[in-house]
Amino acid sequence: MEQELGQRLVLAAQSVVTLGRLFTATQLQPGDENTRLYRNLQRKLSSMQKNTGVQRFIIFDLQQKVLVDGAGKMPIGFKYPKLEFDRHELKKVFKGELAS
Repeated sequence: MEQELGQRLVLAAQSVVTLGRLFTATQLQPGDENTRLYRNLQRKLSSMQKNTGVQRFIIFDLQQKVLVDGAGKMPIGFKYPKLEFDRHELKKVFKGELAS
């Protein structure tokens, strides 16, 4: 079951990548939550959450700071502490490998 859930998560993450323009999220700074770029990315993530059944999509940087939260609850720049639990998987992802 864990393997199947992992595969579903990888597929969901790959579908987010197909949204394109995700690299533009790196331009976001704290306080940009009312910009068109932020609202568009947040809306797309929110839609992906509904379409995939994934509880939450978050775009974050290498320092584990939130850039866009699909649920709209965490501001830009917020250090998301739960990412620390997945640090080994995240290292793989940042190397270009698949991980769940």
